[in-house]
Amino acid sequence: MRCALALLLAAFLACRADAQTISGGGGGAGGFTILGQGYPNTSITGVTTEQNVAAVPVPAGSMGANGQLRVTLLVSMTNNANNKTVTVHLNSTSGAIAGGVVATTAYASVASGQLHAIVRNAAATGSQTTIQVLATPFGSGTSSSPTTTDTTQPTWVNIGIFPAVSTDTITLLGYTVELNQG
Repeated sequence: MRCALALLLAAFLACRADAQTISGGGGGAGGFTILGQGYPNTSITGVTTEQNVAAVPVPAGSMGANGQLRVTLLVSMTNNANNKTVTVHLNSTSGAIAGGVVATTAYASVASGQLHAIVRNAAATGSQTTIQVLATPFGSGTSSSPTTTDTTQPTWVNIGIFPAVSTDTITLLGYTVELNQG
């Protein structure tokens, strides 16, 4: 019996085993790496112009030609009919709120909201497309205008928020920015 078991074990060990890539965790082509995550509870009130409330660095060259970023935000706000706007920018300056708009949403008549956007390099490190996922299950997303941020250079995901009426408040409760190198 021991001899048969030893022969079976030897045959098993002699078989070739192919490695498998399991996607989902960690960095590289198969998964995402968290670049930034925070729960700043930063509120904006008393102004009606966009204010930067978070800036997440994307290291130079980390987003390949087919790389992508996932940006997820959670906000709370005054629940009334006035607009409260959230904008995500991808550009080369930390805290910049001009240009590079990859996602934007105006909320009204709700107390909280979540924005989820996927920013993809479009087979080139200087050309991006974005899809903003809707909150409803299985909904289609909305695309933003293409951006041309050079991701071979240091890049920033900048998050801006503001109310349309200065007596209203909007708060960035939390954010997560993830990178798939592509």
